[in-house]
Amino acid sequence: MSLMDKLKKNSTIKETAILAESKFFEEGDRVSTPVPAINVALSGELDGGYGSGLIVFAGPSTSRPALLC
Repeated sequence: MSLMDKLKKNSTIKETAILAESKFFEEGDRVSTPVPAINVALSGELDGGYGSGLIVFAGPSTSRPALLC
């Protein structure tokens, strides 16, 4: 019995599984956006889109602070 099998057997969490076999990391549904470039950036496919999880877009603020002289 390998160490991995011992850890899974002694776990108190019922959903314990190897990452490749986990039901939580399966390929899920994707929501396509109307912008093909964003679809490619998020999924690598022209009509892919985004899946479940957290997606954050960030950039510089459009408002600039007033200069104090």
